[in-house]
Amino acid sequence: LRRRVGDASRLFPPGVVPPFVNDDFGDVFGFFFAISGDSFTNPELVRYAEQLRRELVLVPGVGKVAIGGVIPQQINVDISLAKMAARGITLNQLAAILARLNVVSSAGEIRVGSESIRLHPTGEFQSIDELGDLLVSPHRASATTRLRDIATLSRGLTDSPASIYHANGRQAVTMGVSFIPGVNVIDVGHAQQMAADKPAGIDIAIFYDQAAEVAHSVNGFITNFLMALAIVVGVLLVFMGVRSGIIIALSLALNVLGTL
Repeated sequence: LRRRVGDASRLFPPGVVPPFVNDDFGDVFGFFFAISGDSFTNPELVRYAEQLRRELVLVPGVGKVAIGGVIPQQINVDISLAKMAARGITLNQLAAILARLNVVSSAGEIRVGSESIRLHPTGEFQSIDELGDLLVSPHRASATTRLRDIATLSRGLTDSPASIYHANGRQAVTMGVSFIPGVNVIDVGHAQQMAADKPAGIDIAIFYDQAAEVAHSVNGFITNFLMALAIVVGVLLVFMGVRSGIIIALSLALNVLGTL
C-alpha cells in the first residue's frame, strides 16, 4: 500500500501535499504523562522529552514512545513597507528571494577512478544574523540592501500549531509509551524508570499508568478470591466437619484455578 500510494503521488499536480500512510494508528499507550514547567518554553520541554525518550526506548518491552504537543519553530520576518518601497523592492521580489533560501539541491558529482564523490554545497544559514545579511537589492539597484535594512527578524513559534497541551494550567508536552505484543505490562512498569536527570522546575504528571491499573486489578481479584475461599471454608468447617469442609474447599479452589 505504501509503495503504490508513493507511485500514485508522482502523478499529482505541483503544490499537492503528498499522502501520508499511517500504519500505527492502532497503538495503545500503556503510559501517558505530561511534562510541564513554569519557566520552560515549549522547545525546552521538547528537548527534555527527547532526552527522556532516548532512555525509555531502551527499556525491555517498550515498543514506541511518542511525543505530542510539539509546536514548530519559525523565523518571523516583520517587513517595513515604507523602507521596502523607498528602496524599490516589491513584495513579489522579496518573496521570490526568500523562497530560494536554504534549498537543498544537487551540485553534481566527481568521478575519481571507481569512486563517485558527491558535492555538497555549503552556505546554509546558521543564525538569524546570517539571514539578516541576505542581499535583497533589486536588479541594477544603485545601493546595496540587506534583509535587516527593511525587516526585523526574530525567532518564535508558529501561530497555528496542530495541537497545544496544558497540564495543571501550565503549557506542557505529552509522552505516550506503548508496549510490544506479548509482554507483561506489570514487569515493564517496574522496569520503566525516569532515569534522566530532571531539571529543577520540571514536573511529570502521570495521566494513565496501565501497569498500576493492571496490578490493582490483579491484586483486587486475588484478595477477593482469598477472602471468599476463607469464608466458604470457615462455613463448611463449622456446619459439615473438618474432612468434608476441606474436600469441598479444595474442589472449589481447583475449579476457580482451572477456570483461570
